[in-house]
Amino acid sequence: MYQAPTRELAETKLLELGERWGGQFAMAVRCWERAWEELATMFDYPPDIRRLMYTTNAVEGYNRQLRKLLYLVNRDITANWVTLPNWVRIRNQIGHSR
Repeated sequence: MYQAPTRELAETKLLELGERWGGQFAMAVRCWERAWEELATMFDYPPDIRRLMYTTNAVEGYNRQLRKLLYLVNRDITANWVTLPNWVRIRNQIGHSR
């Protein structure tokens, strides 16, 4: 749908999607159909801009790397916490105060 050259062809692709996958993935197809007017506004823009709108691989890759870095840094920081005096008691106190 996103790569269709016109809104009309994209709508045809949406209908084909519903026919092919509507039974197996009914909820997902209905989401697309309900949101079509909002999604189709991308056809108000030239093809180069539309491509940027539906291509998120670079953004997703960046976010994936950030998540990985945050996980690793958090793991390193919290690994040192266990050396604090009375850490288990402190952790339990913090956990019960929520």
